Amino acid sequence: VTNILIRPYKVDAMNVPPEFFDEIDDVRKKVEVISEQIDVETYAELYKTLTLFIDPIDGTKEFASGLGEECTILVGVVKTGAPVGGLIYRPVPASPSWALGCKAEEYTAGILDTNNSIKTASNVVKGSVKKGFVTTNGSISTFTDKLIEKLGMYRVCAGGVGNKVMNLLEGKGECYIQDRGVSRWDTAGPQAVLEAYGGHLSKLVSVVAEGRLDSYMYRKVAKNEPNCDTENVNMLDGRFAPVFTRQNLKNDASSDLIGKVVTQDTIKFVKPYSNICGIFAVGPEASNSAINSLEKYIDAVIEVASEQLPTFS
Repeated sequence: VTNILIRPYKVDAMNVPPEFFDEIDDVRKKVEVISEQIDVETYAELYKTLTLFIDPIDGTKEFASGLGEECTILVGVVKTGAPVGGLIYRPVPASPSWALGCKAEEYTAGILDTNNSIKTASNVVKGSVKKGFVTTNGSISTFTDKLIEKLGMYRVCAGGVGNKVMNLLEGKGECYIQDRGVSRWDTAGPQAVLEAYGGHLSKLVSVVAEGRLDSYMYRKVAKNEPNCDTENVNMLDGRFAPVFTRQNLKNDASSDLIGKVVTQDTIKFVKPYSNICGIFAVGPEASNSAINSLEKYIDAVIEVASEQLPTFS
């Protein structure tokens, strides 16, 4: 829960530093002015089809451990379940970088760190013949490790989904593929931005199982409504079923489920906005530079998965 209406301002249980109060007030007043200029009656029906996914701090662990350059603020605009517009903003560097995009409008804008002047990732090798494979800063699965080896790439470590996608846009990496789950607010904005720039972001499980790109469904769900990925739980006789983790398990569910496979009977205990089908993302360079580049990644994922199943969570 975010409070930016009454001082002191807070994000959930975290107090916003007082030095930001005046800036927050200024931005809020500007938004209020814009809202007064909008013809609500004309756009009333359109608004009903739109949902916003906002992540005020993407890369919380990095934010708390001195890696603020890897943190982003994310805004995703969703229409009837599909991400249509987004913003990725890195606020911490002295010279903030950002990317804005809407594929349907053929619109992109931003300030990207293409000269690698900001430490937004580790292990970036400028001018390398090998391409960078963007991963989390932490441990990766055996599947991901074998995939990096299969593709002949080197690992680029970065925090936050938004920052990882920014690294793809900046040419610091060419793909970002993982079986570990995140949340809808992590991917809604970045997916819209990446696809506006010419890249792709989809569920990994669809690539593994059927060799196709399949977007997550983004929509507002009721409190007790099941996760949107129900149809993927037992895909191909359950070989790619995800497992429960502390991150995707509902707060009121038994912790005994952690580590166990999600089934049709237990998916009701998965948080409704958890992405439990992995991420398959490739940057504009991989999508546009070579006619078979995207197919190269799809083929490699399928081949590696035939020997080492992904661990979806």
